[in-house]
Amino acid sequence: KEENELLPFKSIFNDLYSKENSRKIRAALRTKQELGKWVGGCPPFGYKTTKKDKNKLIENKEESIIVKKIFSLFLLGNSLNKISKILYERHISPPSVLRHIDKKNKYAQVGYWSPTTIKNILKNPLYTGDLIQNRRRRISYKIRKIINNKKNEWIIVKNTHKAIVSREDYEDAQRILKYNSNIKSNKKEQFLLDGILYCKECSKRIVIQKNKNNYYTICNNYKKYSKLKICTSHSNNYYKIEERIKCIIVKVISKISINKLYKKIINRFEIKKTNNSNEEKINRLNEMIEKCYIDSLNNRISQDLYEKTTKNLKNEIINIENKINKNNKIDCEYIEKKLKTINRELIIKLVEKIQIHNDKSIDIFWNFFNNDFITNK
Repeated sequence: KEENELLPFKSIFNDLYSKENSRKIRAALRTKQELGKWVGGCPPFGYKTTKKDKNKLIENKEESIIVKKIFSLFLLGNSLNKISKILYERHISPPSVLRHIDKKNKYAQVGYWSPTTIKNILKNPLYTGDLIQNRRRRISYKIRKIINNKKNEWIIVKNTHKAIVSREDYEDAQRILKYNSNIKSNKKEQFLLDGILYCKECSKRIVIQKNKNNYYTICNNYKKYSKLKICTSHSNNYYKIEERIKCIIVKVISKISINKLYKKIINRFEIKKTNNSNEEKINRLNEMIEKCYIDSLNNRISQDLYEKTTKNLKNEIINIENKINKNNKIDCEYIEKKLKTINRELIIKLVEKIQIHNDKSIDIFWNFFNNDFITNK
């Protein structure tokens, strides 16, 4: 009887113990997250952990090559479904298969890439080298249901691990995903201007639809509510609009100094500056020269050895400085070559959005130029 009478109290004490235990575990995990340590269990695709340090993400070279390929294909204008098909045709296994198959027979079973899996990879900021954690949590130690935290509750620590993709490529991918958000995923053809056409009068998207053997633009507001006469059709032959846009881009680029344009888009065309690392090398070499000077003053090395060593170090500094100057020199030919091909990759980099007026005139909003838009009547 006495034991039965104590049962409610034992239950309360057990509950308090579990609650306190849960609080301590959460506090410990949060501390690790704030220090930039990985506490997410299974590492994301493209990374791995070691037995020595399970809280540090390191690059999984085999998987990171696939991640880079996905970003590259997407930035070239391929849809998620097209990328899925390309990966399947090249016998590249998805994460679900690649992480569980026999290593001796790596491609014995090739699974199909889900467009959702590809999209999740493209949306993951972790590939830029930043660790973003505490995005989700359990409701309580009693209720195991997981809910999403608000953005201001996320724990973000920058540059905690090696980046697989550049920040510029990641940002470009997010912009394209945003443009593609209202494009039907089952579209057989993706157009050059998909997702960036807008109606000037109502600010809604302008979509592209097929009519008989041709493609036309139409205001999405008009398409949905034509009977209410909220807006007009804004009907134009799509390929004529596309050709006009191309001509405007070529005309604008020809009037702008390639040097000025280059400075604005240098990082967007995969030109990697190595100046920071080179400057670090120069600092180290200068420290070595200073050390040699101190050693010569203290008679640790001969004057002859000091002069030879410092001469070699100074020559190495000159070579590195020449490399820095070469990096800073504007590669106009490279940019001109890039600008000759008006593809979706270039459109996304240069153009923020395009507005079509009811009178068929066009406003182009640029990403890189001071003037907000150029109107073509």
